[in-house]
Amino acid sequence: MKLDKLNKKRLRRNILEELDKRGSLNSKAAKALVKKTKSFRLTRKPVKPAKPVKPAKLVRPVKLVKSHLKMIKPILRLPLKGSVSKIMANKIENKIESKIGRPVVKKLVVLVLIVLVVILVLGIDVLAIYNLNWQDRFSMQVAKLFQLPAGEVNGQKIMISEFIYSNRTLGEVINKQREGEKNIWIGDDYRERIFSTLVVEKLIDNKLAEYGVRDVDLLVDQELTSLADQAGDLKSLKERVRSVYNMNINEFLDQIVQPLKKRQLLSKAVLDSDSNELKERAEDILAQIKAGQISFKNAAREYSDDEVGVNTGGDMGWFVRGELPDELVEILFGLGDGELYPEVVKNDRGYHIFKVSSKLVNYDDGSESIRLSHIFLEFDLNRYIKELFDRAKIMRYIE
Repeated sequence: MKLDKLNKKRLRRNILEELDKRGSLNSKAAKALVKKTKSFRLTRKPVKPAKPVKPAKLVRPVKLVKSHLKMIKPILRLPLKGSVSKIMANKIENKIESKIGRPVVKKLVVLVLIVLVVILVLGIDVLAIYNLNWQDRFSMQVAKLFQLPAGEVNGQKIMISEFIYSNRTLGEVINKQREGEKNIWIGDDYRERIFSTLVVEKLIDNKLAEYGVRDVDLLVDQELTSLADQAGDLKSLKERVRSVYNMNINEFLDQIVQPLKKRQLLSKAVLDSDSNELKERAEDILAQIKAGQISFKNAAREYSDDEVGVNTGGDMGWFVRGELPDELVEILFGLGDGELYPEVVKNDRGYHIFKVSSKLVNYDDGSESIRLSHIFLEFDLNRYIKELFDRAKIMRYIE
């Protein structure tokens, strides 16, 4: 049995203790005897060496991250004795790097690839929305997410999501204009009409805001109740809307009822304002008639928007009290023969200039009848909106 270092030490100690007891050998003899023990074999059972303590293992090294490795590296690179220790330190470092770095790199590569694919898909969809007119649901969500503009009117953005929604809901309405119905759409191309409709809605909203009108939703709710009563109930109204417009009830309210109510409110707001061109024009015509610069009949033929009155010099025929609105009865029946009412009279359509051409009194019952003439200046909302449209600064981004 070949002795290890531990057993050699023990053997030397035992020999030296025995020589000391005998006291017969000097130190040189003891040293010579110790040297001879290199080939000495023990007859007794050798003492088992103590089990070496296992080095502590790294706890879950796979989950370590780069920041941990930065902390470990300086420790591993401390000056160590012997080339073997340095080699072992390098092996440990490489092992940790391999366990930490590879999974992280893989995850980063996968994440980068996913991000690139998402960016590529979104980029293609955005380009297709602008150039190929994609209008599917995914494109609608992309347009909403990134707030993609379809254009601008006076610096106010019109979103592509609004364009897609209007295009989907108003398509049949725009293409199926009824016979005799006024053309309220601006532009000849289908998509141009959709875009122009959105521009007009923005212009109307801005004008209503200027006049301080805010009760649009209330009028829409009232109109819904009225339409439901006419149809019998709400369910019947929904079925009729679906069959005529191919819309659900919410789309019908958003795209049909609300714009019409906004137009009515705008017309009323313009007429109620103290300064508007139509009122100024009516007052100017009335001043010319009062000054004798033009006769009432000639002014009616030249300025009146009443097609019948143009050909008759403004003559409307005979009326009794019950045939005229209450607000006109007192002011008109108080006039004499040939008398001109001194102010312009406003209604929900425009301005009137009235004159009582003749007046008759039935002496039997005291009833009165008058022959009226008028000059009517109608507020043309479509022309007013067209003027707003022509003056607006419009930019269109979508084809």
